[in-house]
Amino acid sequence: PTAMEGYVSRAAADLIEAVRGGKSAYGKAEASYMQLRQLASGFMTVDGQNSSKVKVSFDNNPKLDLLEEKIDGMPLTGKMVVFHHFIYTNELISARLTKLKIGHARIWSGQRDVIGQLKKFREDKKCRVLVLNDMSGSSSLNLQHANFMFWFEQPDSPITRQQGVKRIYRAGQTKPCFIIDPFMEGTVDERIFYSNQQGKKLLDALLKGTEKLK
Repeated sequence: PTAMEGYVSRAAADLIEAVRGGKSAYGKAEASYMQLRQLASGFMTVDGQNSSKVKVSFDNNPKLDLLEEKIDGMPLTGKMVVFHHFIYTNELISARLTKLKIGHARIWSGQRDVIGQLKKFREDKKCRVLVLNDMSGSSSLNLQHANFMFWFEQPDSPITRQQGVKRIYRAGQTKPCFIIDPFMEGTVDERIFYSNQQGKKLLDALLKGTEKLK
């Protein structure tokens, strides 16, 4: 197995063990759950020096490859909103887009010029992508000038998911909307996607025993 597969197996085993402890082991379960989510996006958090946390990314990232493919397949006038959950993911996506010379704007919890980034995405024809943290931009933003949406990371909340889709699928939208959900069979991304469709949070369902992690 690859290095990533080994990390996934270990995180999954840790999550299963923590889930057996019920709500009393919520902290351990959440940590393993988050690690699985990060691994599905091609990186992981490890302990660094002086109790610091370090992000380590893997060389091969199928999600980034697919994102590149979908952007390349958009009409020249098309614009895409790319939702993600982890702050580091914003950096990963932006680095790939910068390398490809694809104009983009970025919004996350630490972004100080949100209005400027929104204006850039709306008015600059060369700015084709908005990289957007789901917690910062799943509600209140009007993004109907875009009609493509790529969920790089599934939100662990049906409400966040619904609100995110409404950013482009709203009054004033004149084009067909395309929602892209990249996940591999058997991954936590897949489980979160279907849990969202059923209106429930996967981690809560696992701890309650109404869902099982295979």
